[in-house]
Amino acid sequence: MANAKEASRAVAALLGNNPGEYSLAEVIEGTAALESTEMTENQAVRALDRLVKEGRTVVTGEGDERRWRAAAPAEADGEPEPAEEEEPEATELDAGEDTADGETAGSSDKSDEEASEDTEADSDTDEAESDGNQEEGGRPETETAADEPPATFEPLPDPDPQVLHIARTLADIGEPIGLLDLCDRAYLPTKRRLVLNALRAMAEHGLVECSNPYNPDQPGTIWTVVHGGDLMEAAARVQLHDAPDAITCPTCGQTKTIGGTSRPRKAGTGVRNDGKRTLAPGELTGMVIDWVTDPQNTGEEITVRQITKELVAAHPDKVSDNSDGAVKNALDRLCRPDHRRLKHPSKALVALVRETGPRTYRCLGI
Repeated sequence: MANAKEASRAVAALLGNNPGEYSLAEVIEGTAALESTEMTENQAVRALDRLVKEGRTVVTGEGDERRWRAAAPAEADGEPEPAEEEEPEATELDAGEDTADGETAGSSDKSDEEASEDTEADSDTDEAESDGNQEEGGRPETETAADEPPATFEPLPDPDPQVLHIARTLADIGEPIGLLDLCDRAYLPTKRRLVLNALRAMAEHGLVECSNPYNPDQPGTIWTVVHGGDLMEAAARVQLHDAPDAITCPTCGQTKTIGGTSRPRKAGTGVRNDGKRTLAPGELTGMVIDWVTDPQNTGEEITVRQITKELVAAHPDKVSDNSDGAVKNALDRLCRPDHRRLKHPSKALVALVRETGPRTYRCLGI
């Protein structure tokens, strides 16, 4: 991994030898491919900021849209000095003018003196106004613009100590290992779910690979480190809650929920731990009724999982993807004529078609 000087030298060489605008990812890839210098995202940002301060690089855009290019000579050295104006050649008319007249020369000198006095007075006025602006507004605009710090990326979250502990254990082992053996080697024999979610979070970032990704908690599953660089440095970007809540098999379409992963709670009242809004009593049942009584869905046969997906798509800020149990309970209530919804009294809205396998219902309509 390159140090700060090597990173700055490699970035400057890339931008100078290859004209054009580059994003942050293109700078990192370009220095690795063309300059044989590998660096982290933070190293590349610091190197680009240093080159911008030195005037050797120009940045355009803001935030994630920023792009960098090498500064042109005029941009690096300052604005070019204006060319000296050539004096017009004397003509016969100018040569024939009479400048020997004493009165004319005297009046000309007097006019020059008056103009000089007016210029000095205007200069004093401008200086006084400039001083007043400095006292009222602080520093001049040029100094303010020059002292503004360059824009930087948002800071990365603090490394997760649990993920770092598992990553350090994997790096020390240096070979594929099973979940139970890893728990023992990490001195966490009773924290199997914690270790599994740390591995799944690292797998989401491409650091490790599971031999059975759709049943990672099954006995005999092997975990292998596939990251070619420094595992500890890469794991510092991984958070435990990066592990997905559920895994869907691409062959059979079944979804398996794996719990034990805490989510960062969003600020505010009426918000669950997963960031969704808290539903009022009976609100989810009302959503199910609205869907099954839609004339377009009359006669349709649906599973619990299918209608959960429909509700998540229609209400992403309220319905969570793991609401299958609540949706099933609502559908079971709507199978009975006495479900006590005033909008549809004494009428079953769905019928249970298949109880084995994926539980299936038919929309009866209204």
